[in-house]
Amino acid sequence: MSKVIVDLGNGRRLVAEPNTCDNYKEICIGLETDDSYQDLAVVAEDYTYGDEGVIPIHNQYSVKVWTDCNNEDFTTEFIISEYEWKGEGDE
Repeated sequence: MSKVIVDLGNGRRLVAEPNTCDNYKEICIGLETDDSYQDLAVVAEDYTYGDEGVIPIHNQYSVKVWTDCNNEDFTTEFIISEYEWKGEGDE
């Protein structure tokens, strides 16, 4: 998957790109200029750790948001369950 770039003008770009680490299935979203990058959010399949390393939690997603521009760590995390689509006639 390649990087998606939205030109915001004034030398600023909104960038979305996959994490390059195979263990994490996530998209990183940030604000980029010619000389800086600011994390905004990471959207990922949720995971936990076990003896085998990273264990995905299927049908559950994590959205980590950086709301404090002076903090390098995310400030808020949302856990979102995948909607279970029901076919026609399902109760």
